[in-house]
Amino acid sequence: MNTFDAILARKTIRSYTNQPVEKEKLEQITVAGNQAAIAGSLEFVVITNQEVLHTIQKSAKEFFLHSGVEKLIKLASLPSYEVLHNAPAGIAVVTNTSNDPHIMRMNSANTGCAVQNMLIAATDLGLGSCYADSGAVAFSNPELKQAIGIPEDKTVSAIVTLGYSADDTPAVKRSTNNITWCQ
Repeated sequence: MNTFDAILARKTIRSYTNQPVEKEKLEQITVAGNQAAIAGSLEFVVITNQEVLHTIQKSAKEFFLHSGVEKLIKLASLPSYEVLHNAPAGIAVVTNTSNDPHIMRMNSANTGCAVQNMLIAATDLGLGSCYADSGAVAFSNPELKQAIGIPEDKTVSAIVTLGYSADDTPAVKRSTNNITWCQ
């Protein structure tokens, strides 16, 4: 698959089979994330331990239920809601913790660039993926951060879920009405 085909075929997957993802594919996806256009540094934690993935899901759901945000509470109250969609693998994108607005913006941009590379690479490798930004809230729990080796001075800024898709619908072709030319 060429790059443009992978971009057009990429879609968000929220339903995975139980088939484990091969280590080689996870390595390739992580390398793709690491090759992103970034200013600064990112770290990646590949998670295939099902117990850890379940703990992340449970912790994020609890966070939403106690967030005080009606939309999140309603979503997390659904019995079928799973933040990581029961994916067999995930990659946490880790940044340096900072309160500096400029660094926070850069961390966000860096994360977005890395995640997009990983989503496209996953599509090229025949995998489904989802930018599970909401899963990152689980890491407000310091014990969970420690469980996967993330130091206190680091922040999980996103999680990419990965697996073989149980959803065979085609990617949505988006309108180009939002593109303006200034010539």
